[in-house]
Amino acid sequence: QTLLDLLDRTETAMGARALRYWLQHPLLSVPEIEERQEAVASFLAHVQESERLKTLLQGVRDLERLMIKTVARYANPRDLLALGLSIAKI
Repeated sequence: QTLLDLLDRTETAMGARALRYWLQHPLLSVPEIEERQEAVASFLAHVQESERLKTLLQGVRDLERLMIKTVARYANPRDLLALGLSIAKI
């Protein structure tokens, strides 16, 4: 089991990718570290809002990949629908 496996409670592929990137490229700037710590503390302090956001994000598809497929003109109708629904949800 890896550190990523232990920490990953993300609800979207985008979140999982961001977490993986953060673990592979740790912050070196103290102000940036403190800013991230404040963001995490805010989520922990506002549990109900965090749970609501978590529920909302469950229906959001992988926007990064859907947009890449769209720009490359490789997206099919299902991809475009998922992109539209995800953007609407956000």
